Amino acid sequence: FINMDSQDGEAMRSAEVFKIEVGETHTLWDVYHIKFKLENRYEIIDAVGSGAYGTVVAAEDHKRKEGQPNMVAIKKIERAFEHPLFAKRTLRELKILRLLSHENVIDLVTIQKPLAGEKLDI
Repeated sequence: FINMDSQDGEAMRSAEVFKIEVGETHTLWDVYHIKFKLENRYEIIDAVGSGAYGTVVAAEDHKRKEGQPNMVAIKKIERAFEHPLFAKRTLRELKILRLLSHENVIDLVTIQKPLAGEKLDI
């Protein structure tokens, strides 16, 4: 997920990831022209992929507890509640992820609800 710059060891973001605006509590990112508004604790490192059900990025969580990996995958599901079918799909995916526990499946850690005034994305 991370490309390292050989000169200074700093992580290099892929060409699809842009930091647009840093606020007091949140940072706005552009990934594949999809906007991610994340708490400042997260720093997007790379775009993993984008498809019919959302866009996934690899990110560093700067506030993970000691002993926990600080790399996380973040998935943004656009228009998750725009139509009852989309809402059912989203709920089904979240339920399944919550129940699965396997070394080849990432754990569901948290869900970020849409912020006030935003579209109904999660």
